Amino acid sequence: MAEYHSNYFNSIQLTSLQRIGNLYMPGNGNMPSFSETACLEHVDVVLDEIDPGDRSLLGLLLLALRWVPLFLIEILLKQMDQHHRYPELLAGPLRLMSLALKGISMSLYYSGMQGAQSQGASVFSVMDYSLHCEPDSADSKSSSKVE
Repeated sequence: MAEYHSNYFNSIQLTSLQRIGNLYMPGNGNMPSFSETACLEHVDVVLDEIDPGDRSLLGLLLLALRWVPLFLIEILLKQMDQHHRYPELLAGPLRLMSLALKGISMSLYYSGMQGAQSQGASVFSVMDYSLHCEPDSADSKSSSKVE
């Protein structure tokens, strides 16, 4: 793993997040894996917007998950997606963990941001995605008004 720096997480937490990102986005076909994009370099862009208390709890979860074997994390991620099968006492925490782990991983991966150590094409170029916006023309605005 490339060495990343974060204002919020230490290297152990970042390693854990990279492992989880690779489980969610392992790369297949033309799509790069989470680690191949090196998007983890931009983790603070996402973490800046998270409530400080939630960020601390996410950090604790990542610390704990760093020492869990990968196959057990895979099982946990599958159970988080199946939270509706559990009583609410377990379903609630599973939903929150899923939202946190999947949310930050997917946000980084699909942000289009790549790190300096990225290998290969960006996710956007592989998906052939390009955002294009044009202002509405004056004619279409006036014809759509209801009088």
